[in-house]
Amino acid sequence: MRADRQRKSVGVETTFERDVADAATQSRLLQALFSQALLRLTEKQMTAYTLTVKIKYRNFVQVTRARTLDRPIADDADTRLLLAELLHSAGTGGEPVRLLGVTLSGLDPERSAGQYRQLDLFEHL
Repeated sequence: MRADRQRKSVGVETTFERDVADAATQSRLLQALFSQALLRLTEKQMTAYTLTVKIKYRNFVQVTRARTLDRPIADDADTRLLLAELLHSAGTGGEPVRLLGVTLSGLDPERSAGQYRQLDLFEHL
Protein backbone atom coordinates (compact mmCIF):
# COMPACT_ATOMS: atom_id res chain seq x y z
CA MET A 1 0.00 0.00 0.00
CA ARG A 2 1.32 3.44 -0.92
CA ALA A 3 1.26 6.10 1.78
CA ASP A 4 1.13 8.97 -0.73
CA ARG A 5 -1.97 7.87 -2.63
CA GLN A 6 -5.02 10.09 -2.68
CA ARG A 7 -7.85 9.09 -0.36
CA LYS A 8 -11.10 8.26 -2.19
CA SER A 9 -13.45 7.69 0.74
CA VAL A 10 -13.87 7.60 4.50
CA GLY A 11 -16.01 4.87 5.98
CA VAL A 12 -17.02 3.12 9.15
CA GLU A 13 -18.77 -0.22 9.50
CA THR A 14 -19.51 -2.70 12.22
CA THR A 15 -20.43 -6.37 12.31
CA PHE A 16 -22.80 -7.24 15.11
CA GLU A 17 -22.33 -10.13 17.49
CA ARG A 18 -26.07 -10.78 17.19
CA ASP A 19 -28.21 -9.86 14.19
CA VAL A 20 -30.19 -6.65 14.65
CA ALA A 21 -33.82 -6.98 13.55
CA ASP A 22 -35.46 -3.88 15.02
CA ALA A 23 -35.72 -1.10 12.39
CA ALA A 24 -35.44 1.70 14.98
CA THR A 25 -32.26 0.15 16.40
CA GLN A 26 -30.82 -0.27 12.89
CA SER A 27 -31.50 3.40 12.19
CA ARG A 28 -29.96 4.53 15.50
CA LEU A 29 -26.84 2.43 14.89
CA LEU A 30 -26.51 3.76 11.34
CA GLN A 31 -26.76 7.33 12.63
CA ALA A 32 -23.95 6.63 15.09
CA LEU A 33 -21.77 5.20 12.31
CA PHE A 34 -22.48 8.29 10.21
CA SER A 35 -21.31 10.52 13.07
CA GLN A 36 -18.07 8.54 13.34
CA ALA A 37 -17.43 8.73 9.58
CA LEU A 38 -18.12 12.45 9.53
CA LEU A 39 -15.72 12.98 12.45
CA ARG A 40 -12.97 11.12 10.57
CA LEU A 41 -13.66 13.22 7.48
CA THR A 42 -13.45 16.43 9.51
CA GLU A 43 -10.17 15.29 11.09
CA LYS A 44 -8.76 14.88 7.57
CA GLN A 45 -10.02 18.38 6.71
CA MET A 46 -12.05 17.16 3.75
CA THR A 47 -15.61 17.40 2.54
CA ALA A 48 -17.66 14.69 0.82
CA TYR A 49 -20.62 14.77 -1.52
CA THR A 50 -21.66 11.09 -1.71
CA LEU A 51 -23.23 9.15 1.15
CA THR A 52 -23.30 5.34 0.90
CA VAL A 53 -25.05 2.94 3.26
CA LYS A 54 -23.95 -0.70 3.39
CA ILE A 55 -26.15 -3.46 4.81
CA LYS A 56 -25.26 -7.13 5.12
CA TYR A 57 -28.06 -9.49 6.07
CA ARG A 58 -27.77 -12.59 8.19
CA ASN A 59 -27.64 -14.72 5.01
CA PHE A 60 -24.59 -12.60 3.96
CA VAL A 61 -26.41 -10.90 1.09
CA GLN A 62 -24.96 -7.40 0.87
CA VAL A 63 -26.84 -4.30 -0.34
CA THR A 64 -25.55 -0.76 -0.79
CA ARG A 65 -27.48 2.43 -1.45
CA ALA A 66 -25.89 5.78 -2.24
CA ARG A 67 -26.84 9.35 -3.00
CA THR A 68 -24.69 12.20 -4.24
CA LEU A 69 -25.63 15.66 -3.00
CA ASP A 70 -25.05 19.04 -4.62
CA ARG A 71 -23.71 20.34 -1.31
CA PRO A 72 -21.11 19.01 1.11
CA ILE A 73 -22.44 16.38 3.49
CA ALA A 74 -23.01 17.78 6.97
CA ASP A 75 -24.44 16.56 10.25
CA ASP A 76 -27.85 18.13 9.78
CA ALA A 77 -31.50 17.07 9.74
CA ASP A 78 -31.56 16.67 5.93
CA THR A 79 -28.61 14.28 5.94
CA ARG A 80 -30.02 12.29 8.85
CA LEU A 81 -33.29 11.98 6.94
CA LEU A 82 -31.36 10.84 3.87
CA LEU A 83 -29.66 8.13 5.96
CA ALA A 84 -33.07 6.83 7.03
CA GLU A 85 -34.28 6.89 3.41
CA LEU A 86 -31.25 4.95 2.19
CA LEU A 87 -31.73 2.37 4.92
CA HIS A 88 -35.40 2.04 4.03
CA SER A 89 -34.69 1.82 0.28
CA ALA A 90 -32.33 -1.08 0.95
CA GLY A 91 -35.42 -2.99 2.02
CA THR A 92 -34.44 -3.94 5.55
CA GLY A 93 -38.04 -3.67 6.73
CA GLY A 94 -37.18 -5.31 10.02
CA GLU A 95 -35.06 -8.03 8.40
CA PRO A 96 -32.19 -8.99 10.70
CA VAL A 97 -28.90 -7.40 9.65
CA ARG A 98 -25.41 -8.65 10.41
CA LEU A 99 -23.46 -5.53 9.40
CA LEU A 100 -24.11 -1.82 8.87
CA GLY A 101 -21.72 0.69 7.35
CA VAL A 102 -21.51 4.28 6.17
CA THR A 103 -19.05 5.59 3.59
CA LEU A 104 -18.48 9.22 2.60
CA SER A 105 -16.92 9.69 -0.83
CA GLY A 106 -16.71 12.20 -3.63
CA LEU A 107 -14.07 13.86 -1.49
CA ASP A 108 -12.92 17.43 -1.98
CA PRO A 109 -9.49 17.98 -0.41
CA GLU A 110 -9.48 21.67 -1.42
CA ARG A 111 -12.23 22.57 1.04
CA SER A 112 -12.52 21.48 4.61
CA ALA A 113 -15.94 21.63 6.19
CA GLY A 114 -16.98 25.24 6.44
CA GLN A 115 -13.72 26.59 5.02
CA TYR A 116 -13.05 27.80 1.50
CA ARG A 117 -9.83 28.59 -0.29
CA GLN A 118 -9.02 32.29 -0.30
CA LEU A 119 -8.78 33.62 -3.84
CA ASP A 120 -5.79 35.60 -4.99
CA LEU A 121 -6.85 39.17 -5.82
CA PHE A 122 -4.90 39.07 -9.07
CA GLU A 123 -6.52 35.83 -10.29
CA HIS A 124 -9.60 37.73 -11.38
CA LEU A 125 -8.10 40.86 -12.99
